[in-house]
Amino acid sequence: IKNVSFRKANIGGYRVEDVDDFIDRVEETVNSIAQENRAENAAREKRIVIPIIYDECAREEHRHL
Repeated sequence: IKNVSFRKANIGGYRVEDVDDFIDRVEETVNSIAQENRAENAAREKRIVIPIIYDECAREEHRHL
């Protein structure tokens, strides 16, 4: 993002195509990172929740013994 540069338009400002292309690339990257983060968080939650559920079930079994 820091190294992006846009060509100047003929009448001031930047070329719309360059800005649009850059925004599209940034959006794709952000969406990809967000998707990876969601997947990692879901996997982390499964690793945390499963032992807790197992531990609670084990306690219940011991109470009934």
